Amino acid sequence: MRDSWRRTLDDDWRASHAKWVHTLGNLTLTGYNLQLSNSSFVKKKELFAESHLSLNKYFVNLPQWDAQAIKDRGLILAQIVAERYPRPRGGPPYVPLGPSLADGVGEAGEEPEPAGGGAAPVRGRLKITIRWELLGVEGREQTICERQSAHSIVVFLAELIRVFGEPVKQQLTELPVIRFPLSRNRDDFMNNRIRRRFGSSPVPGTDPVLYFCPQSGNAEKVTRLRTLVSRLRLPGDRRCPDGSVQVSITDEPPFEYLIA
Repeated sequence: MRDSWRRTLDDDWRASHAKWVHTLGNLTLTGYNLQLSNSSFVKKKELFAESHLSLNKYFVNLPQWDAQAIKDRGLILAQIVAERYPRPRGGPPYVPLGPSLADGVGEAGEEPEPAGGGAAPVRGRLKITIRWELLGVEGREQTICERQSAHSIVVFLAELIRVFGEPVKQQLTELPVIRFPLSRNRDDFMNNRIRRRFGSSPVPGTDPVLYFCPQSGNAEKVTRLRTLVSRLRLPGDRRCPDGSVQVSITDEPPFEYLIA
């Protein structure tokens, strides 16, 4: 392995390489395997920029390719697969997967609920219901309820940006979504107490890529998302009407969100 790749992974590069090399997030399609081989990420990006596969355009604006980047892309690809190939109706009941593979602070930096001595934990998944007609958009009611609360918020943010465009995207880089606004720089999500940044996830459809930091428990997510919705300004300087976006916690099995 080239020294540049060893530096990118981390001090324990052998373990990181073994853990992530054959995962979904680290795989792509190309006819240039021999040319790419063990090339640096900078060189690979140059060839990916010329690729005719939209799959490879994802890499062009990334500053580096490390373990976190592999995790982020794996989540995005998994969400695309789940959307294109939903579970068949009438099949066996949904069985949640085991604990997250994310290190330390939970999935994509999601903070566990307090245990013992603090407030009672809020269990379940985040459920976001968008009533598009109340927002002045033609479309069906849309419900977002992913296995991880952080994923539900990422889908919600991507939908807001897709529908309302640049004005709302700009607001999301200024207003805190949970504890932080969206940012192009992951170092903005810093835990100053231990001088280590919180986890984050890319928001699909943003270019340059914007990252979301979900660091919080479920109860805080609900409160802060409701606050965000109340502060957003829609085109025409409109506010989101009451009931247009509903945020709650549910024990229902997760399901694919309905596209408006």
